[in-house]
Amino acid sequence: MSSSASSPSSSPAPEPVSKKGTKKSKDKGKTKVHDDEHGKNEGTDPNWAYQPPDGAVLQENPDSGEFDWDSLNNDEELELWLIRVPENMKTKYLENVSIEIPQGSLSANIGKISRKSHSYDIWSVGEGDDRPSGGDEVGSLECLLPRKSKKDDMYLAPRSIARRLVISETAVLPTTAENQTQEPYRNPPRPSYPKELLKHSFKPYGSNTEQPLADDAMVLDEQVAEEPVQEAAKQAKGKKRKDDGTGETKKAKKPKK
Repeated sequence: MSSSASSPSSSPAPEPVSKKGTKKSKDKGKTKVHDDEHGKNEGTDPNWAYQPPDGAVLQENPDSGEFDWDSLNNDEELELWLIRVPENMKTKYLENVSIEIPQGSLSANIGKISRKSHSYDIWSVGEGDDRPSGGDEVGSLECLLPRKSKKDDMYLAPRSIARRLVISETAVLPTTAENQTQEPYRNPPRPSYPKELLKHSFKPYGSNTEQPLADDAMVLDEQVAEEPVQEAAKQAKGKKRKDDGTGETKKAKKPKK
């Protein structure tokens, strides 16, 4: 027991931790910051160019026609109009259509287009609250035009939109009594059948019953009540006295024996 207590400990003493290891572990958790020359999300990147989807081909020089940014910018008399049409309406319906340009800034019906199966109303979208259906969307749209001098890239129109029109189908209104030309509906005539073909005659309820007993009793009571009245009248006639014209009645003389 004493020898084991006096023997030195076999476990070595702990060594101090170096500070260099802690610095390296801290540096690993931090991300390195690179200072770009143009800042975040700025500058040019070759991968930012537009890439068409699979199966589509990008046209380098599309035919813009009359809608060109330069032609609109060079001619001051040209106005830019925005027209919204229904899906089932063809653009050729707009040819040779005359409309009245409203003087005020409120929405108004300025024309009508009539076809065989459809009729359309032309509305001018103004600044008021009484805008037609779709007027709010048209009022917030802007126009992009291709520019030939810039490889037909799209640019915002050089001037604002002068007129905004909405073409919608005419609402079907219910017909009133003044517009009705048809005659009022009449019930068809009742069918008539020959009498020889009729098997049963119409007899209302109670038509086959005899005269009720209550009526007979009432008739008998009236006859009994009339007989004593007639007898009383006869007796009154026999008791009347003779009148000599002076208003006094004389007693009847008894016959002499």
